[in-house]
Amino acid sequence: MQASRGIILIFMRVPRMADTQLLITDPLHRQMMRATRPEAARVIFEWLTAEIRNPNTRAAYYRALQQWSEWLEDQGGTFEAATTLQVASFIETHRGSLATIKQRLAAIRGAYGRLTERGVIDENPALRVRGPRFKRLIGATTCLTRDEATRLLSCIDGDTDRDLRDRAVIATMLYTWQRVSSVCALDLADLVSDQGVKFLRFQVKGGHAHAVPVHSKLRVVLDRWIERRGEWAGPLFVATDPTNLRKRTLTRARMNRAMVANIIRTRSRQAGIETIATPHTMRATAITNYLENGGNLEVARRIARHKSINTTRLYDRTGDELKLTEVERVNI
Repeated sequence: MQASRGIILIFMRVPRMADTQLLITDPLHRQMMRATRPEAARVIFEWLTAEIRNPNTRAAYYRALQQWSEWLEDQGGTFEAATTLQVASFIETHRGSLATIKQRLAAIRGAYGRLTERGVIDENPALRVRGPRFKRLIGATTCLTRDEATRLLSCIDGDTDRDLRDRAVIATMLYTWQRVSSVCALDLADLVSDQGVKFLRFQVKGGHAHAVPVHSKLRVVLDRWIERRGEWAGPLFVATDPTNLRKRTLTRARMNRAMVANIIRTRSRQAGIETIATPHTMRATAITNYLENGGNLEVARRIARHKSINTTRLYDRTGDELKLTEVERVNI
C-alpha cells in the first residue's frame, strides 16, 4: 500500500501514539518538513488528527493539503512561506466542482489558521482569499424513481448468503436513510427492541447515537439475513472472502463503504437501471420518496440527521417539474 493511501487510513480512526510516528513516512509530512521550520508539519498533523473528528472530512482535508503542497513545490515555493497570491492562484486554477474548491480552500485556511495561532507563522495567507460563491438550490445527487427502487430490491431474489446480505444492505439504506458509513458500522447488537418496536441504532456524524424505527418491509429482509448470518456478536453486514471470489463466501469481517458502493452498482445494473447509483443515491431516493408521499420536512430532517432543514429541503423535489396546466395559464 502506498504511503499516501496509508495516511488516509490512519485518519479514519482516532490516532494512537504509534500512528503519530507513522506520519514521518508520509509524503505530505516530508514535503512540509522541507519548509524552513519543521514545527509547521507537527502543528498541521496535530490539527488533522486531534481536531477534525469526521474521518471523511479528515481524509478530504488531507488530500487538499497534499495537492496544495505539491502545487507549491511545482511553483518553487514552500508550505510555510506561501503567500496570499499563491493561495488565490491555486484556487483560481483548481479543477473540480464549486463544492470541492470551497472544501479545498477551507482546508488550506484552517491549516494556516492553526499555524498562526501557534505562532509558527505571522499571518494566514488564505484568510483574505475568497472562494467561489456557491449555493445549491436543488440536490445534486441523482435519485431513483419509486419503480427503479422497487426493481432494485426485487431483482435480488436469490437465496444465497450474498443475495440475502446484499438485499439487506440496500433495504437498510432505503428504509433508514442513513449514510453509508453509519450502515457499515452497524453491529448485530444495534438491532434492538423497545416496547415491541424494532430499532436500528446508528453511529452518526459527531459520534452521536441515532435510533431509527425498522420499517415493516425492512424487518422481513433483516430477519431473513440474520437467520442466515447467525446470532454471533459482531458486524451486522459482513464482507466477502477476497481469497475465494468464485464461491463468494462471506467472512466475519465488517463491510466497508467501497464494498457497499460496489453492491449498489452491480445490483443496479442487474435491475436494468440506467442511473449511475451510489450509496448516497439510496439516501436521496429514500428522503425524496418520503417527501413525495406527503412526509413532513422537519421529521425528514430528524430521521436523516441533517443539522439544517435547508439541507433536507434539497431533497424536496416535489415542485421541480413544471406542469402543463401552469404553462397553459398564459392566455394570449
